[in-house]
Formats: sequence, structure tokens, C-alpha cells
Amino acid sequence: MSFGNQGARVWRKTGEKEMPKCLKSSVKYPQSVMVWGAMSAVGVGPLCFIKGRVNAASYQEILEHFMLPSAEKLYGDEDF
Repeated sequence: MSFGNQGARVWRKTGEKEMPKCLKSSVKYPQSVMVWGAMSAVGVGPLCFIKGRVNAASYQEILEHFMLPSAEKLYGDEDF
């Protein structure tokens, strides 16, 4: 049973507290990943998987080492 933001509730009989069927595992802090990519009418570039937070320095690195080469590959000498 679920009650909004309060989380799940379980109804069980006396003595069932530690029975596996009455327990539910959970992850308190799940892993996450950020994914960047490029797509246009010309084609689709590869995906860039980023761990952690993006700050100004990491954003510049992503653009310089990943996104710009991907755009150059897709568009060649055209202005993009």
C-alpha cells in the first residue's frame, strides 16, 4: 500500500516481521549517469556518458573533446 510521500506500508500478521515475503529491498542513493549526444538531419553522433556533476571546466572539456569533433564529423567543412 502506498500513501503519497510517506512511502510504502505493509500489513502483516504477528510473527511475520522477519519473513522474506514481508521484506522489500531498496537503494537509498541510486547511481545516476548523464548522457549527452548530438542529432540532426545530417546524422547522429555518438553518446557521451558523464559521471558526476558538470561545471564550467568539465563543460568546456566535453565541448572541445567530444561535441565539436562529433559535429565536424557530421558536417565536415560546412558551417554549423
